[in-house]
Amino acid sequence: MFVLESAVYRAADDWGALVPCGKQAMVNALGRAIGQHEGHQHFTIGQRKGVGVALGHPVYVVSKDVTANTITVGDREDLQVGGVTARDTNWLFDLPVDDDEWISCTVKFRYNSPPEDAEVRRSADDELQVRFAEPQYGVAPGQAVVCYDGDAVMCGGWIATTTCSRLE
Repeated sequence: MFVLESAVYRAADDWGALVPCGKQAMVNALGRAIGQHEGHQHFTIGQRKGVGVALGHPVYVVSKDVTANTITVGDREDLQVGGVTARDTNWLFDLPVDDDEWISCTVKFRYNSPPEDAEVRRSADDELQVRFAEPQYGVAPGQAVVCYDGDAVMCGGWIATTTCSRLE
């Protein structure tokens, strides 16, 4: 780790004047309060250890609402993501004429993860959509997504939203 955890938490706690931090509700997928937490800045999507609530089975952080300073926890299946929309994109080849055309590719959203089969398309200016062949876990806004054609990078961007595969 490059920065001590406590230093990161102190810095994040200092942001409280700009972004709500501090004690707030921890809720389940139905929105029912099941506990409290010390601030959204202490959690990441997909986190299991140190969540601070015991429900008799493993629970994961499945979403964070920074504005309301709430954390939603659920089962591992609640982390399934079927696709993403990314912004601030960079395309390294000629774009398809038809923005609705899906292009087969592999994608990575973690540097150390294996490539996953997917499809990508340009959905708007400076925006792309990716749909995964199989649901992925722990994909979250703020992460990068990079699309490949073999070993060559096709395009990439910063994940803005995810699509829950359980609802598809």
